[in-house]
Formats: sequence, structure tokens, C-alpha cells
Amino acid sequence: MSVGTVRAVSIDARLDAARDPGRVIATHRRTCTLETEAGTLITLAAPELGNGPNAVLVAPRPWPVGTRFTPLDHGLRFAAGPSLDWSKARRWSAADSAPSAPPTIDNAAALATALERYPIEHGLLPIVLGKAPTSPMQRALAAQAGPSIAALPAPDAARSLIGLGPGATPAGDDLLVGLLLTLHYARHPQAQALRELARSAYTTRLGRALLHWAADGLAREPTLLLLRDLFTQPAPAWLDRIETVLHYGASSGADTLAGIMIGLRLVGMGEAGSEHGGVGCPPSIFSFPRGFVRNTQG
Repeated sequence: MSVGTVRAVSIDARLDAARDPGRVIATHRRTCTLETEAGTLITLAAPELGNGPNAVLVAPRPWPVGTRFTPLDHGLRFAAGPSLDWSKARRWSAADSAPSAPPTIDNAAALATALERYPIEHGLLPIVLGKAPTSPMQRALAAQAGPSIAALPAPDAARSLIGLGPGATPAGDDLLVGLLLTLHYARHPQAQALRELARSAYTTRLGRALLHWAADGLAREPTLLLLRDLFTQPAPAWLDRIETVLHYGASSGADTLAGIMIGLRLVGMGEAGSEHGGVGCPPSIFSFPRGFVRNTQG
């Protein structure tokens, strides 16, 4: 039985058309994931995380896994607990935050320098930065991902990163999200091939959703705002935005930044650079013999 109402602060404007029932499929400290019967994912997120595709910013989020919901005119009715009302919430769209034109400044090196300051030891960002692995898991990830990262944006290299790594959003997916967003808004010639690859990705449910959204230029608001500033402003104008993206999830934000950094380098190299040898990577990452597990659950 539904008791009371929780009011949303902001929503993705596209959710005004949401009309499918579904259920809660995951809960975390700051997010709650819903899935409709049509397979659409909706994220209920703490307001400090910022807007995003199919996201509702709301606190609290009291609905446990398995709770079913049905649509209301401007919200959702849950089988147990309060209803969710977004009738007075701010409407957000990616166009509010995303770059409006290709880059006018090359910030690839400046972003790499800024990211070097952070003690990130997990995921793909340390590999892209050329840092030595600090654990067997990281050595395995470097061995599996290193050659593919060096060959980006070649579609075969990108394909081999899909589903790579543990978690609801594998590290390889997060990196490709950052790369695809950058090339999409830069109108890079390789963007279309990566869009097609993303739309056919076989990975986790959430990883697949993130890649599908990135193929349409959609991502979390903090990521798009950082990308917009990287396209138009020199450091230090965008430095404060890094931490908001970097610390999202266990390593998701850091891996997305790794993809953005690769994308900026490709855009700066131009078409000739992207056709001859990829982005390149430090030779040390190729010396580790072990493989890594690909995540395709969901």
C-alpha cells in the first residue's frame, strides 16, 4: 500500500513520457535503479550526484529491491512505501550541459597533468596514465586492456574493451563512454563507428544502458559540464569539475575520465593521427602475462 509522497528535485525531461510499470532492481548508498517491463533503466539518485539520462534526483529513496511500481501522470506509485512525485521538479536535458561545438582548445595534456595528482590505483585510468600496476588484479587488467587502449579508436580495439572488468559498469564500458562522448561532440570521423558498436554492445544491463546513452551524446550532467569546459576553457577553469566526475562509483568516474583524455588526444591529433597507430600507450603496460575476466552478466 502506498503511503505518503516523496518529491523529486529534478528529472531528465524525457521521463515525462514514462508510462511503463516495473520494479526496483538495485539499491546503493546514493542511488536506486529501477527497470521497466520494456527494459528501460531509471536511476533515482541523491541530488549531489547531479542529473543524468533517465535520472530522478530525490532524497530519500526508501524503496527496497523487488518493489513494483506503476506510472502516474507525473511520477510513480510504488506497491509499498510512498509515491514519487516529480510534477514540480526541474526538467533537465543533456543539451543544457553538453558542448555546443567541437573543441576550440587542446586540453589533453592539461587534463593528464591534472589527473596525475590523484592517487587512483584501480581501473583503467592508471593504465592510460602509464602508472605501474599496484596489485595482481591491476596487472591482469593492464595485460588485457593495454594493447586495446593503445589501438583506439579502431573498432576492434573498442570492441575488446566492452564488458572488461568487474562490477555493474565494467571499466572498459566506462572508458568507452568517455571516449565516445568526446568524439561525438567533437564531430570526429571515428564517432559513427563507435556509436554503432555501442548500440550493439553485449555487457551488463547498466553498462549497456550507459553505452547506448553515450551513442546519443547523453551522460551525467557533471561529465557533460566538464567536457564542455574542456572544449572551450583553459585550466584552471575546469579543474574544480574533475573531482565531481572522478569520485563517481568505485572507479566509473575515473575510467570515464580516461576515455575523455584519450578522446581529447585523438581530436588533437586529427584524422591522420587516428589512422596511424592509435593513441599509443607506455610500453610498460604490455609486459604482464595474465588475462582478465570479461563481464557480460545482465
